[in-house]
Amino acid sequence: MRDHAFTLIELIVALTIFVVIIVTVYSGFYVGLRAWRTSELIAKDKNVRLCFLKIEKELKNSFFFSRAAFKGLAKEMSFPLVKQGSGKGKLYLISYTVKKDPASGLVQIIRNERLYSDEDTMDLKEKTKVFSPLMKDIRFEYASKDINPPYQFVWQDSWDGDVQSRLPFGVKITFEMVGSGELYSKLVILPEEKMVLK
Repeated sequence: MRDHAFTLIELIVALTIFVVIIVTVYSGFYVGLRAWRTSELIAKDKNVRLCFLKIEKELKNSFFFSRAAFKGLAKEMSFPLVKQGSGKGKLYLISYTVKKDPASGLVQIIRNERLYSDEDTMDLKEKTKVFSPLMKDIRFEYASKDINPPYQFVWQDSWDGDVQSRLPFGVKITFEMVGSGELYSKLVILPEEKMVLK
């Protein structure tokens, strides 16, 4: 009478089938995970580029206005902007502020838009919205053109339009991505005093 134990060949065949199944499942899982990571990176890249394009569009339409001059710090900038609406343009004060998200410890840009008024009234409607995805770091830098040869650009962490009486030559926006630490930068060249309101 024969024992009901497995033979060595039966064990090897069973283990081989088991390993093939595990490798197949793992391969499918790995391919899916890789596709998900790639799509997430593409979405983040798209969000960063979209944010850069929106900021660039508004900066390129800014101008020097002595009553609401361009001001900028490493984590905040504000400037005047004329927006068209119902046939007549209105003057708005736009500000971008880098705020820290308390839950994650990451930062993002908050955009604020307020209708300009000569009177110091606080009851004017403001529109505030989150403008960028969460990042490890976001900073602004401002370029001025050296007036002496060789006319190089000088980068500064701040800009005060009240003192300098003009727009910066350019604004550099830098995003540092979460996890990878990858840097995305955008240089926006501002217009040469196309319109000046006093």
